[in-house]
Amino acid sequence: MTSQKVLDRVCVRRRLREISGYLGIVHGWAEFGSLPEPQRIAMLDRAGILLEELPAAPPAGRLARETDLLRGHVLRLKGNYNAAIGPLRRAAFGLHQNVGAWLALGWCYRRIGRYAQAVAAAKRACSVQPRNIIAIYNLACYLCLAGRRDAALDAVRAALRREPKLREFLMRDPDFDKLRSDEAFQALLEPVCRGG
Repeated sequence: MTSQKVLDRVCVRRRLREISGYLGIVHGWAEFGSLPEPQRIAMLDRAGILLEELPAAPPAGRLARETDLLRGHVLRLKGNYNAAIGPLRRAAFGLHQNVGAWLALGWCYRRIGRYAQAVAAAKRACSVQPRNIIAIYNLACYLCLAGRRDAALDAVRAALRREPKLREFLMRDPDFDKLRSDEAFQALLEPVCRGG
């Protein structure tokens, strides 16, 4: 590898860390409520500008997939779910052990009503990290939205085994509206309904 290529890779990595920093600020505020919308938009716009300033042909391989992942996250956080799918798919398949890529991809599919693809992405996230409660919960949501009652209930049970406090979320989450009147679903919520 020539010294120029090494320098280019170092510059791209530095830029990707900077973009990650802006995304970290946007995500980090979730602990305190949400970042005020003007600041949130400014952070995402700055991250988008930095992505556009990257070389037209970034280095191949893992670095290109990391770039795709960040680009997908920026587009997703801006609500541009359709545009985010391409980069997130490349990142998820290129960084196939990155659970965050699969979760973000599933999130985008869910937001545009492509529930079968959301289910597939959540299953991949679960295969990467079988104990990841977010992946299991999202799988349950997407299965329910896809009308797959039995599989959704199985995923809900799996999520509750790992985190019983999720019952409170299940009671309010609109993704489970199709199951509200289902006796099996109501039985899973019973400890909360009884105050237990």
